Amino acid sequence: MMVDTSGSMSGTRITSLNKALSRILNQVKEKYQDAVAVDILSYNSFPSWVSKNDLPVEASGMTNYGAALRHLQAYGKCIPEDSHCAMVFTTAGYPSDQYKAELNVLQNEKWFSTALKFVVSIGDDTNLSDIYEIVDSPNAVINVPDDFDNVLEVCVMGAVASLFHIEESRTAITGRNICDWNDPDRIDEPVKWNLSGDGTLTVKDLSFRMRIDQSLMFHGENIERR
Repeated sequence: MMVDTSGSMSGTRITSLNKALSRILNQVKEKYQDAVAVDILSYNSFPSWVSKNDLPVEASGMTNYGAALRHLQAYGKCIPEDSHCAMVFTTAGYPSDQYKAELNVLQNEKWFSTALKFVVSIGDDTNLSDIYEIVDSPNAVINVPDDFDNVLEVCVMGAVASLFHIEESRTAITGRNICDWNDPDRIDEPVKWNLSGDGTLTVKDLSFRMRIDQSLMFHGENIERR
């Protein structure tokens, strides 16, 4: 997770981010134990890796995409070859530095190019053209209000469930286990998925209508072929 902690995240936004991060780390640990690693890169003027012990994070500084992407380049060298990866990027403002050269390097790296990627765009002050360059599809960009912790949590947990063939994922997405479609011999191919603004998650040729309830899980409703 590459999360914006710049000054534009002050107030309700940073509070909401901290709530989501804490719950995500707890849920992943409870459901998947050591099978899933969640690494959080907090980026502002000076990006840094944070752990559960570093929460809550604070909002300050600039929105330096380029500096954060350079951290990801080094991070990628530590990822095992056979890993399935999801890249979650949050932003609440315009980039404050040059980033396209760093992004081009990442896009040529296997772990990043094949990762399931989505962006949570917070508020109305982001530049969508910048965001679209980071993900594979405009449909992988989710625009949320300042109080967004529930949405971020649901999306991250659904992404984790979709990447790994783990029995617990059947409680996250009902109707059919989409993890069954991830062939471990073809991890060089990106996962085909979209998440639309009306709450429809489409993975390969099935679509799931999402809703958020008190359990904060995906629930498959009105499953239909596409």
